Amino acid sequence: MTDYDSLDAAEQDEAIQKSKIGRPYDYYYSHNSVNLLYRLNVRELVVLKWLASVLFVFTHLSLGLWLLKALRLGMRRWLVQGYALLFGAAAVVYIIGVVLGVDFYLLARRIVGFLQSPLPVLVLIIRSKFDSNDG
Repeated sequence: MTDYDSLDAAEQDEAIQKSKIGRPYDYYYSHNSVNLLYRLNVRELVVLKWLASVLFVFTHLSLGLWLLKALRLGMRRWLVQGYALLFGAAAVVYIIGVVLGVDFYLLARRIVGFLQSPLPVLVLIIRSKFDSNDG
């Protein structure tokens, strides 16, 4: 919807209601809306979403570092470097898409989504188990 910002709060709510697909697993719309978000325009919502993404990436990185320390695995530098590399790659992919006019948003979101999960630290834990069995 290109003119979403020009709608008032009631019209925005109506537009959102029309977009609901009404399926039982439709968890994006199965709860009440946060009215504060209607006061933001699309650009502000995008910034808020990316700030939340960075916060959750940092949270998972911190939890991963804590887990590696608790397990006494010396792979914390690998985890930090992996997070920096993948987050940087997501940013570069997104920026290239914007510059070229190609929609690489979903690819960038998937990379960031991977970082917002326990998978990176689990990969390192599994890798450390393989490394310890090689000797």
